[in-house]
Parts: sequence; structure tokens; C-alpha cells
Amino acid sequence: MTHGFWKRSRRPGARRLIATALRRRADGVERPWPRLAAARGMVSASPTLMSPEYIRFQRMPHRVLARYVAIAGTQVLEIGGAQACISARAFLDDGAAGVTVPGLDHVAEESESADRRLRIMKADALDLRRHFEADCFDLVFGLSVIEHIPHPDRLLVEVDRVLKPGGLALFEGYPLWWSPLGHHLWVAAWGGRYARKPSASYLFTGVPRVRATNPVPDWAHLLMEREELEHYLALRSLPPPDIGCIADWIYEADDINRLSTPELMRCYTTSPLTVLEAAVRRVDVPETTLHDLRRRHGDGCDFGAGGLTVVLRKPPRGGGVVPHPPSDPS
Repeated sequence: MTHGFWKRSRRPGARRLIATALRRRADGVERPWPRLAAARGMVSASPTLMSPEYIRFQRMPHRVLARYVAIAGTQVLEIGGAQACISARAFLDDGAAGVTVPGLDHVAEESESADRRLRIMKADALDLRRHFEADCFDLVFGLSVIEHIPHPDRLLVEVDRVLKPGGLALFEGYPLWWSPLGHHLWVAAWGGRYARKPSASYLFTGVPRVRATNPVPDWAHLLMEREELEHYLALRSLPPPDIGCIADWIYEADDINRLSTPELMRCYTTSPLTVLEAAVRRVDVPETTLHDLRRRHGDGCDFGAGGLTVVLRKPPRGGGVVPHPPSDPS
């Protein structure tokens, strides 16, 4: 973190004090939960997850859904929640009766929480009926998760089952596969498929003031074959084990569904749920890059659609008019 952030710190030693405070906070956020992290020997990787931009992003589902309904007294399900449960706590702070967070690969088993209204558990997003009764949640949401689900259409059927009639769902996906960072490069030494491989941490980030360590050029996963990318990284003196991990992640891993924006929207519009609103997060595509992408993949892909956020409602029993949210003055 450099530039203007440090210029505002004028007292001697302020930079060191601030850095230490941020490091400690980042350590607490990035470890899934203290007991689980200690058991697995996990370590923190980056202050990205404690940036104001990231925290605001995590609280976005609460801001959006609160435009439709009062949160107090609701039962909320967060699919694939982040380790620090920042999103869940926004709902709890607004009076939600309970928030259940079924994590994905980063959760090994049910975990205790200091707040009895918060439940952290292991669950299969495509088989929610195994864990939950029908019509038991008022709100369901997932951040940066829809692009990782192998069959989003099946997920939406499961969500429809656990939502109460008239209940709301929000799903956000970013970055989508066809966007510049769609490869989701996150090769870390602390777990997952690279737990026993000597790998450094390579992160993508769009967060201001947080330096990215992603060595892969934008859209390279769509423009380079594996051998080309490996050669590119070798010329930049990356360690061979890291190059292998990066190439495996981008070209072999099944952690990303690689669906386009139209394909994802088709999953939403053909689901049992009703789409209330959809917003595309766009990125600029340089003209030369766009030319290369179209030459390789054709004109049918939207390479500037970086993310997609969709709000849905389960139809109330007996039908009825679907309300729209009040205008947002912000």
C-alpha cells in the first residue's frame, strides 16, 4: 500500500503502526476460523481482504436485499460464504433471526460461533435438501460463487426449494470466465489442491492501493495455449513449480464453470425463480485485445462483462404482483 494512503500519515512511525494493525486484521479475516486454521496450519496471504472496498463489496447483498424487505426477523442462507462472515454479520447487525453459512471447499465441518444466530457448516450447494427443510429461508445469497458452481441451473432449483414463498435470492459472479481475470488465479501455499506443493501466492485484485501479484496478463487464459503461457512465465523467471501450479489451475482445474454471461442469464431466466433485476459489471477491452479475442473465439462472446449480479424472487403462493424495490437515492 503506497501513494496517497501513506501521505495522510504524518506522525513519525505512523506507517509502521498502520501496517501492523492492517496485518493483524487481515490475519484474522483470511483464516477461515481460528480452530480450523490452526488445525490445518493455514497462514494469511494478503491484506486485500481487509480493504474498505472488499468490505463494502461483502456487505452489498444486505444493501440490495434491504431495499426489498425488512431484514429484522428473517432467516438467511449464505452459500459459499467468505471466511470472516462479513456478509452474514451485516444481516445479523440488522436484526436477522439467523444466518446459516454453508461453506464450500474451505469448510471441513460445522464450526461454533460466538453469536448463536450464526451457523457455519459444510454443505453441498447442489444438494441443499439434504441439509435443510423446504420453505425455511426468507433470503438466500451468494457472492462470487455462481461462476464456481458446475451446474447453476441445479443450484437455482435447490434455492427455490429452500426459499419461502415470496422469498428473495441474490447471486453475484465475478470475475466471469470470459473477462480479463476470469481465470481466478489464486495459487496459495496454505491449502487446497496446492497444500503440499512449494508454491508462492499469486493473487488477482482490482482493489485500489493493494498491489496485485498476478503474473498472468489480462485475457491471457483466452489468448494463450498452455505451452505459450508457461513459456511467458518462464521468461519472467517464475519458479518452475509455480508455473506448473498456475498452468494447472488455469487449464485443468474444474473450480470454474467457464460459462458466458448469456449462458448464466439463461440459467436464471429458465429457473423456477422470477428475475427482478440484473446488473452487469463491465470492463473496458482494448481495441487490439478485442480484435485478437474475436479472431480466436468469434463475435458471440462478451469479453467486457466482468461480473453479473441478479436478484430473484420465489413466486408467492397463489401468484400475485411481484413488487419492485424503491428507488435508491445513492
